[in-house]
Amino acid sequence: LFDLKDNIRYGNLPITMYINYPREYPFKPPRVFFDPILFHPNVDPKDGTLKIGLENDWSPASKLYDLLMNIIP
Repeated sequence: LFDLKDNIRYGNLPITMYINYPREYPFKPPRVFFDPILFHPNVDPKDGTLKIGLENDWSPASKLYDLLMNIIP
């Protein structure tokens, strides 16, 4: 659990970002999702999962920081 509610506000609503690392990490990407679901082109509107840079673009050399910079300015 990575809680950003003190740093990021979506309107007046706190946002929590969750990062779940699979057992196969770093060979499989972590699952990153937001609650509540963000309206953002890199976030799946169905489940709040960060989509850019995961699955197809992930490699063991990938850094989570670089992925998050796609969503957090």
